[in-house]
Amino acid sequence: MTKLKKIFLPVLLIIYVVIAYFLRDNQKSLIIITVFFAVITSIFITIRLSKKK
Repeated sequence: MTKLKKIFLPVLLIIYVVIAYFLRDNQKSLIIITVFFAVITSIFITIRLSKKK
């Protein structure tokens, strides 16, 4: 799980930065991507918390 986290988080961050870079001119798309990123992050945190139990 720790190995997965070390791979997963940087990859997700890189994807987010690339998408944000391409959509920096389009504010609405950037907001949608930010919300999408927040949802993925919260899902990942929920999975981690449920695995600890």
